[in-house]
Amino acid sequence: MGSVEMPVWYCPAADPTSDPSLRALLMCAVNPLPPFSCPVLFRVKQPSNQTATDLAALQQRAPQGVTSAGNLGALDFFPATSGKENAARYLMQHFAVVPEDSVLMCDDDNDLGLAACVSKAYLPGITAPSVQAAVDAAPERFYVSQHKGWRGTEEVLKVLVEERLAEL
Repeated sequence: MGSVEMPVWYCPAADPTSDPSLRALLMCAVNPLPPFSCPVLFRVKQPSNQTATDLAALQQRAPQGVTSAGNLGALDFFPATSGKENAARYLMQHFAVVPEDSVLMCDDDNDLGLAACVSKAYLPGITAPSVQAAVDAAPERFYVSQHKGWRGTEEVLKVLVEERLAEL
């Protein structure tokens, strides 16, 4: 199965609803498709003259049927029937796997909802204050690498495999 490139619209405007490209996203929200199947993502980057608080306020104004997630200092808006959490729930249900037997390797704000759906999240590093806050709030649900960059990823993969093999 080949990968499908998802169109991403970038909006530098303070209000993404003013951008006509948002219509495609709203169409997916109005006509829901199966989980994670809407091929649309609308990314809003924080303009230099605005704060993270301004971006968070924008997130609260998402139209009904549209949700968002922070990702690398930007907001990704997508249909509420789509997204990583819905995809994970669908796959766990489809393959009859319980959350306690599911893990995740993740790295940013947009992974925190998914991290809440599985037993443990493995992080090659901390990329945002919100990620650190999630780790601090439930350290037993996270493994954070002691290394940075690719060495952090390598460490996380090694620990994950070792832990899973120990359970067999």
